[in-house]
Amino acid sequence: MPSLTRHVIFERDEHGSPYAAEIVDAEGWDDALFDPPTPEQADVRFVRLTGATPPPNLPRWLRVEVIGRRAAEAPARYTAATETGRALWPWSPYYRGPGPGLAEFLSAGAAALSHPDPTPADADRQLALIAAFARGRASPLAQVETLRSDALERWLRYAFVDADRFVDALLLERLRDEAPEELYQSLRFLAEAEVPLDDPYSELAVDRSVLREQASLWRYFDGAPFTGPLHAVQAWQRRYRLAYDAHYRAVIRSAQQLLHALDAVRPAASALEHMDGVRALGAPAGGEAIASYAAAEAALSALPADPDPQAARTAGVTLGREPAAFAQGRMAVEAVQQALEGAAAAARLRHRAHGAGTAGRACTRPVAAGDRRQRRRRHRARAR
Repeated sequence: MPSLTRHVIFERDEHGSPYAAEIVDAEGWDDALFDPPTPEQADVRFVRLTGATPPPNLPRWLRVEVIGRRAAEAPARYTAATETGRALWPWSPYYRGPGPGLAEFLSAGAAALSHPDPTPADADRQLALIAAFARGRASPLAQVETLRSDALERWLRYAFVDADRFVDALLLERLRDEAPEELYQSLRFLAEAEVPLDDPYSELAVDRSVLREQASLWRYFDGAPFTGPLHAVQAWQRRYRLAYDAHYRAVIRSAQQLLHALDAVRPAASALEHMDGVRALGAPAGGEAIASYAAAEAALSALPADPDPQAARTAGVTLGREPAAFAQGRMAVEAVQQALEGAAAAARLRHRAHGAGTAGRACTRPVAAGDRRQRRRRHRARAR
């Protein structure tokens, strides 16, 4: 395994959104560099490579610069990495547009943890309150205890998107600590469910919005009576469960059909992978298609056969919505077929060009031999 040294730097884009660039000093290529950094690590990757040549068809969130040994041994200069990070950031799988800043997250989060008491006024006390609450909890709250400044803002933006969702997460954790288990599970289910406003789910969606007000987490900590709202939430949960289970079963049927389609092009994917590995066939052409195929197959195969009866969503499947893996699977089938056709066509052209060159060289030899014989005859005639 090649030696890899990693550093992370934090930058901001033109909108002020923070992102993290992972800088890797690699003594040789490692195919693991094709995998995106985990969101806990970074958003994009810049590799300073020595002793090897990078493969073609790199993903757009990854940049590789081949450097000499002396440059590798010199202290790292991050100016180039900063400029490269800006170019890679829009292609990151974790790209985030403009959004709230750290001050908004801290103020809202401290209010959720203090309510109904007054919220601490200064940012340091707000951060201390939130970090203490996050200690020992599961991700994504766990990271809040140790991160600071740009790294903390980046994580909050990635994990919670906006301050409202951060507040929901904190209130639910607070509810877990202080409320009866039945109440916590019902309100957690209501918060985590996602219902589209379009038919046939519009009534279910409207009722959820009403219940989110009636059974507000803020109201619980105000000491308001909660027996009636709890029963209403549980009745809604049963209606949602019927709709979601039917939707999930339809999703699994469609997933099986897509897996059959992927299986049908498996020989093409294997052939493409083989062609990419043969140096004589030229530069690899199917890297992205093969990666897309593998990712789609893995995502579709990972869907559980049955929905989790205790969860509002199973495997990220949202009511009334097609999983993203479906579009990825359809595109993977098409990409593999197109890449194989393109690679085969390129191989045929190279074969023809090679054949024409061989024939041309073969045609020149008799002419050259004939010329030599004619010269010898002329030489003998002159000698007589």
